[in-house]
Amino acid sequence: MSLKYVLSKTKGRVAYLTLNRPEQLNSLFMPLIKEALSVLREAASNSELRCVILRGAGAKAFCAGGDIKTLAVAIKESDMDAVSEQTRGEYSLVYRVANHKLPTISLVDGICMGTGGGLLIHAKFGVVTEKATFAMPETAIGIAPDAGVTQILARLRNYLGVFLGLSGHRLRGSCIFRAGVASHFVSSDMLPSLQRSLELAEDSKKIEEMLSDAHQKSIPSQTPFSLEDQLHVIDECFRKDSVEGIIECLEGSEEWGKAQAAHLLSMSPTGLKVTLEHITRSRDIPRLLDVLTNDYRLIHQLSGKHNDFVEGVSALLIDKNRKPQWNPASLRDVDDRIVKNLFNPLPSSADEFTPML
Repeated sequence: MSLKYVLSKTKGRVAYLTLNRPEQLNSLFMPLIKEALSVLREAASNSELRCVILRGAGAKAFCAGGDIKTLAVAIKESDMDAVSEQTRGEYSLVYRVANHKLPTISLVDGICMGTGGGLLIHAKFGVVTEKATFAMPETAIGIAPDAGVTQILARLRNYLGVFLGLSGHRLRGSCIFRAGVASHFVSSDMLPSLQRSLELAEDSKKIEEMLSDAHQKSIPSQTPFSLEDQLHVIDECFRKDSVEGIIECLEGSEEWGKAQAAHLLSMSPTGLKVTLEHITRSRDIPRLLDVLTNDYRLIHQLSGKHNDFVEGVSALLIDKNRKPQWNPASLRDVDDRIVKNLFNPLPSSADEFTPML
């Protein structure tokens, strides 16, 4: 296959897969996804390789997620075939990275959001540098965190994952590691030497040793956890079993909590309720495939029944007025029964999620 949107090379024991849309922050669309899946298949068949390193081209981003402008247009035009293809492609890439024959290493040296977060979290090893930024900002565009990320958000300490999923809060640098989202923190100036070492790795044990060594040498570059002083508020409030309960708790707390309550009230009410339900369900789902199936059902159902996604994308990226008109406009008008029904199996006229090869 001729490659246009990814860069591929093998060097020593490593297969390098580089997402190559730097002007679009390496956002994912079907031509890129198909090329990436092809490279992963080829790497799996090469007996000389010991790992796959996933990177992003350019100085700004690892992967900013899916191409949401294209997806929003498809939803607006009721082109559900395009919606299904795009989301199936994104989730398939996450699934194949997570279940690859070889250990996968995501090197995140810039922006990492949305499905990019899934590629970080579900790689065998997720490495971030001081230049990395992680966020799941979906509630600001009327949907919920996807790409299998809720499986990890549900398990973070002190209900950090619920906070990150609802608020879209950005973590930077070593704070991504300290939160439990990445497995290693490595200073960016050490990446070249780390990759050279990995090219000589003979087995998985050596790979782990090399990553651990680079991480240990980078400890002096780590910064204190940016949310350390707020963990008690996060733990107290984001353990509540409803969005309304979380906001009420925040409004009764210190100034930081009050600011977070106001921030949440600016998000899509539907997106907030769906996100909390999704994270809660994911806590008890052990298989990534089942979490991705819920992701797929949600985007399909939300695309067909609600317009908050189109509204959110328009306000943020197209009209850029940053004043979305959510529908329903308030939490009290979002029917909790409808939210739960969004996770039901898709109608017989629609296919459930199956990973692409």
